[in-house]
Amino acid sequence: MNLRPLLLTAFLVLGVLANACSSSSPSSSSSGSTCTDTFNTLCEQACSCGGSTSCTLVEMTDAGAGASITFAGLNDCETLYALTCGMTGGVREGFDYGACSTAASSAACVSASGTSGKGAAYPAVCNPNATSTTGASG
Repeated sequence: MNLRPLLLTAFLVLGVLANACSSSSPSSSSSGSTCTDTFNTLCEQACSCGGSTSCTLVEMTDAGAGASITFAGLNDCETLYALTCGMTGGVREGFDYGACSTAASSAACVSASGTSGKGAAYPAVCNPNATSTTGASG
């Protein structure tokens, strides 16, 4: 049994949660989008790409599809991000929820590595560790 995909998925989830929990002090979002709204949009796109079988988010790398996380349905995906958003008080300083929401709503459907299904490519602008290109300060 190849445990590598399972381990990559576990690290992806833990990374998202750890980054959310280590947020700086809250500030207001200038975009009008909230944490929950933004990531609900991402979950909806993941489910749209997965069809009736699953909701998958795929981290893209320079080499193509990397780690992915698959949820049984929209509710499971939204629950994870609701917990994550709750840990930050709904705001991460310097994070551009508007840019993430826009990118999430048009995220490309890509083949998920190690599966026959498709998922939404996780937008780089939604990565809390990515360097901001929108001029948001951190």
